[in-house]
Amino acid sequence: MARCQQCGNFASYDDSFEPEADDLEVDVDSEQIVGTVRVALVSECCGDEMKDYTFDVEHDITSEVIAFREKHKLSDKVLIESELSLDTEMTTRRQRNDRHGKPIKHSRYSRTYYGFNSSGTMTLCAAKGKKTIKEEINVSFNDETQASFFEELY
Repeated sequence: MARCQQCGNFASYDDSFEPEADDLEVDVDSEQIVGTVRVALVSECCGDEMKDYTFDVEHDITSEVIAFREKHKLSDKVLIESELSLDTEMTTRRQRNDRHGKPIKHSRYSRTYYGFNSSGTMTLCAAKGKKTIKEEINVSFNDETQASFFEELY
């Protein structure tokens, strides 16, 4: 728990804010979804950002691209274009057991993890002769880190 910058009180975190995932894109050449997702922890009292962490995303989509090429009998020279439509939400998890598997009796000793979960559709398009082939594929990926790794913003 940290102090709020605006009012100076010890404030709990409001985890209802959505992560910023504006620059995620499909890189068909490297067969990955790449970009960054920024998760901010906001004070519950005033709504100011108190801590943040930026996740570097490199989600492998090799199997999806290979399946698309094989399904439509496309050679490796055919250019594939892509679009990405994702919903990203914040996730919170608290460690309930210690490293030996015993329940943690006091919450002071448990760890809290914050992260994100992204799910949506990736559209792959390719030209085959005079025809355009278009296919939507469902994708999902997530990541999390311990709250102590978040960087304080003041």
